[in-house]
Amino acid sequence: LQKSKRWYTKACQAKSGAACYHLARLAPKRRESLWRSGCRFAHWPACTDLAVSLLKRDGQNETGRQEASRLLDQACRGGHPLACFNLGLSYAQSDGDTRDDLLSTKAYARGCQLKEQRSCLHYADALRKGIGTSPQPQRANDLLSKVCRAGQSPLHFQACYNLALIFEAQAASRKQALPLYQRACTGNVAEACYNLAGVYEEGNQTTPDKRKANELFAKACRLGIQQACE
Repeated sequence: LQKSKRWYTKACQAKSGAACYHLARLAPKRRESLWRSGCRFAHWPACTDLAVSLLKRDGQNETGRQEASRLLDQACRGGHPLACFNLGLSYAQSDGDTRDDLLSTKAYARGCQLKEQRSCLHYADALRKGIGTSPQPQRANDLLSKVCRAGQSPLHFQACYNLALIFEAQAASRKQALPLYQRACTGNVAEACYNLAGVYEEGNQTTPDKRKANELFAKACRLGIQQACE
């Protein structure tokens, strides 16, 4: 450990932003100053971690929020996906005059472009509702469909569930909700299993299947949906 500290210290002093960032993990009492150094040397994860730390500590302070936004914007422009997500979140969750839906949506769009899946989910929601942009429901649906098919992580499965909800709410597209609920339930999205159980119980858009419904209710119960346990 000491050998690693010495190596990272020497590299950080030589203006390696990555070294400063890794040294912060080994020296928690100095981490903010080391993050600042790492950020100054254009290591974007250091900027992001420093900004998140500032928001947690000084989030109610205007100066702290402004500095955090500046750092996140810098890192997002530099291509760090997590910075874009946190920037969008900070603009969206701010109160009063500091809330900025336009900048929030732009940050989510950039994060999604960089394949940060949470950004894609937020961006799709903004497109659907017209938050910080004109309503573009078809673009939102296309984006959710793309994320749904892109992988096997919880966020990918959440995209499938979100799209299923949209389709189920529209009579013309209800049949398209079923395979999306199935995929999301396979990925252990509890709400998807619960809704899918209801589909099989009532026979909406498919043949009624009480046994299948009971199996899905049981799974939803195990995943934490209390109503499914009753």
